[in-house]
Amino acid sequence: MKINKRACRKYADLNKKMNTNSGLLIFKQIKYIIRTSIKNVAGQRLLILYFYVRENAANGIFTPEYTLFQSKEDYIILKQCDNGKTKWLISRLDYINNGKEFDYTNCAFYTSNDEKRVLNFCGTNESNGYLAIKQLQTSIFYKKCNLRKKKKEQKIIKRMNGISPLPQKFRNWAQHEILPSYVFYNYKKNRKKQEGYCTACKNKFIANKARHKKAGICPACGRKITYYAIGKGINFSDRNTVQIIQRIGDEFILRICKIFMSYRDYLNPEFSMIENARIFFSYKNNRLMKEAYHYFYNSGIYTNWRKGYRPVINKYYYNFEADVCGHLFTPNLKNVLNNTPWQYCQIGTFYLSSKEPLECMPYLASYLRYPFIEYLVKLKLFNLTSDIVYRNNYITAINLNGKNAHEILKIERNILPILQKANVRERTLCLAQNLYDNKIRFDEQILLWFQNNEMTDIKCVLFCLKYMNEKKLIKYINEQYEKLGQPVSKYNRYYNKSSVLNEYQDYLQLCKKLDYNTFNLFPRNLMIAHDAASTMFNKRKKQIYNRKIKDNFDSLYKKYNFSKFGMTIIPPKTSDEIVFEGQALHHCVASYVSKVAEDESIILFLRRTQNQNEPWYTIEIKNNNEITQIRGFNNESPTQDIKKFINEWQRKKLIPLAATNKAA
Repeated sequence: MKINKRACRKYADLNKKMNTNSGLLIFKQIKYIIRTSIKNVAGQRLLILYFYVRENAANGIFTPEYTLFQSKEDYIILKQCDNGKTKWLISRLDYINNGKEFDYTNCAFYTSNDEKRVLNFCGTNESNGYLAIKQLQTSIFYKKCNLRKKKKEQKIIKRMNGISPLPQKFRNWAQHEILPSYVFYNYKKNRKKQEGYCTACKNKFIANKARHKKAGICPACGRKITYYAIGKGINFSDRNTVQIIQRIGDEFILRICKIFMSYRDYLNPEFSMIENARIFFSYKNNRLMKEAYHYFYNSGIYTNWRKGYRPVINKYYYNFEADVCGHLFTPNLKNVLNNTPWQYCQIGTFYLSSKEPLECMPYLASYLRYPFIEYLVKLKLFNLTSDIVYRNNYITAINLNGKNAHEILKIERNILPILQKANVRERTLCLAQNLYDNKIRFDEQILLWFQNNEMTDIKCVLFCLKYMNEKKLIKYINEQYEKLGQPVSKYNRYYNKSSVLNEYQDYLQLCKKLDYNTFNLFPRNLMIAHDAASTMFNKRKKQIYNRKIKDNFDSLYKKYNFSKFGMTIIPPKTSDEIVFEGQALHHCVASYVSKVAEDESIILFLRRTQNQNEPWYTIEIKNNNEITQIRGFNNESPTQDIKKFINEWQRKKLIPLAATNKAA
């Protein structure tokens, strides 16, 4: 029975004074003085404890800071706040001080009768009033916890109604198809033929050339097996995760199980299956609605099922019990998903393509969002499907509004067989799209090479293919990796084929910058050739940059030169002018020399018309004729007069140029 708060307020203060001659009032080690009474409040017998601050009582203030109302089944505390208001606390007396444990050692009962009332009311064997209250409140607290727990578990039990035991077919499939099989043989030295026992078909046979922990094929049943020598110890076990989708009324349930097989006795291995998690899901409001439960061993009163996913200490470390990624039981999927939004989702075909563990919920949710997943699976583009399902925040190569396969994949029909042969990933599809757009002929060989070596730099491949075909590129990079990929130093720069490809691209670009009419396209040693070209380029860098900037001067002058309001815009003639500009104005334009020479950026000088040789402001624009920055001395921003001039320059020069480029 709950305590009536409104009725309790009438008894919140005893309205009694204390004897000023009492030694308790002057004993400074005491913080609280406790007085007690027993009252009948709203038909309920309550023990009331009043906690007075000793210092206040010594000064004649007899208002309790805390008033505890205690029954046999409940407790509640009324606190007197500093602003004169009161508030109710439902915590135990132990934790009324901002969650910190209450210190009984600095409290004292006003009289011995006050403590006797507490002991008689609590009815415990304790001789200390504080401990008696603590024991009674702790007992009440755990009763409340159990009551709340029972209510939660009753809801869970109700939720689990109608769930049948796991099918025997599912158990047999998990035991015989998912867990690995072994051939145990009696090891005898210098004997090629050993007598073995297969755990899959339970047959004995003569094993030829059996070796401990070596993979093989059982000649009796044809299953893949692993050899284990009995004499070398066989006390080990296997484990895995399996899952099954079932239908319950208008919703579905994904049941995730952990399976174990112990081989302490290889003739009679012990198989066990524990249902570890259940995820209820349905299709409502065009969304996948799901509700997860996990099995927590020996944790409940009526049931060990708990709501939510299994908690883990560290999400960055693998936790087998919390893993919801497992092998999928497919024989029942056709009946379960028939006449549902997932009827054609092809999740069974997707799993059987590799028979690798998968997480079902992301797949089912992605299918509702991207129904074209069905076509990708039917086209056997399983890697691409996996990227869309499990990495959909990074997908850029897919046209979500496409009406057929080639529109979705943004390729022509004749390219589709090549993608199928390579079973492309999303990044490999991007490569195929770029190769096609650049009219470079290719087949699945370049796609598989790019994908299997986990390459990502598409621009690098495209640049190299300007000078050779795909077969020559692949052959050369593979040869150089075999030669240079070995650890020739502590920090080897050729740690994978992608790094070799990047350096080869850099070598070709250096040769292009050096304006070599002829150069060795396939140097015998890429490292030596690259370093030689780099050294040569560094020696001639200034000369090369000056020539390129000078060659561009006339074109840039014609496009961007403009004078008005006593101001003029001119382009640089040499790299030295750009460096001098940065030194004079104390900003970083000197670092833009290479970008200007390579046409990656355009730098212009804003000068006073009467003194065009003196640096004043520097302008950077991109090739789309948009101004990116205008900086003066110490990166000073432009004044209003300069902004007025820039607006006029944009209207007369940049906007017409942008329109011309767009039309072209």
